[in-house]
Amino acid sequence: MALSMMRRAPVQAHPSSPAARCKKFRHVVVQYRSKDQGGRDEKGDVVLYTATDPVHGGMCPYSQAVIMALLEKKVPFREVKVRAAALSLQPSSGSDSRPQVDLGAKPQEFVELYHSIIPDRGERERVPVLLNGTNRLVDSTTIVEYLAAAYPESGTALMPPDAYTAARVKLFSRYFADHVVPAYHHLVGVSEPAMIEEAKKELMGALACVDEFLALHGAGEGEYAVGPHYGWSMSSQGGEEGASAKPHEHFLMGPFYTTAEVLATPYVARMVQVLPEWRGLDVLAECEGRKLARVAGWMRACLGRPSAQLTGPRKQELVDGLVQWEWSHAV
Repeated sequence: MALSMMRRAPVQAHPSSPAARCKKFRHVVVQYRSKDQGGRDEKGDVVLYTATDPVHGGMCPYSQAVIMALLEKKVPFREVKVRAAALSLQPSSGSDSRPQVDLGAKPQEFVELYHSIIPDRGERERVPVLLNGTNRLVDSTTIVEYLAAAYPESGTALMPPDAYTAARVKLFSRYFADHVVPAYHHLVGVSEPAMIEEAKKELMGALACVDEFLALHGAGEGEYAVGPHYGWSMSSQGGEEGASAKPHEHFLMGPFYTTAEVLATPYVARMVQVLPEWRGLDVLAECEGRKLARVAGWMRACLGRPSAQLTGPRKQELVDGLVQWEWSHAV
């Protein structure tokens, strides 16, 4: 089915939609009715292909991270939501008028779009996919870092101007993605009691390392400050400061919000919201009980960010998605 483009039509946000849940970023959430193959309207707006998380339900964490970056940068964008329940690209039912793309039965136009970026036809087509004029990208980390660099004067800076500090931000993201995310997936995926306990230890061990990482490479305030890496200002770059009102709730770079938080927040939210009910593990309480105040404060600061609250799936939505996923994979 051709992805025929129509002129932008105003769509009233559903009361439970992200646009209705947060006024601060509402002006950059643009809903629409359909999209052309190239993913642009006549004004050349940024277009983002997103997806529903096949395990949890709700917004895919990688898509959520990119939407958070777009909101932080105040970049207007249009969203094509990818949903596994759809059979083809078509307007969804109900109040959500965004087109739906089925990742299991992908329209050929979407396949061609993906492989215009990644030529390997053996690779499974995935989201997020970002189109910005003639610029086309996949991979959430790549896209988020691109947005930080492409819009340096707009919204929150997201990346320190100092090369060494920026490298530390990227190093943090790499560690979190390589260790915390797999440990979380392992914990929600196992079912035997002994394996669950072992997976809990694995996740808490990874978070303990994040706590040490924040001490070694971060730039908090007071007892957490590491002077050589502190002092650059997002506000001086035309961005916003993100200081928490509570003591010891700092981002990696103190009061300054970066790509480290953008990329980690979707999984921080899942750990905090899902694990107490799903695996009997209150991550924040456990961190505080183990004297891991840095990582506990950092997670709270991440979750308090308006862009996180706007885009994050609701707790029950995540838990219900896991129940359905487990049932569908039962032998």
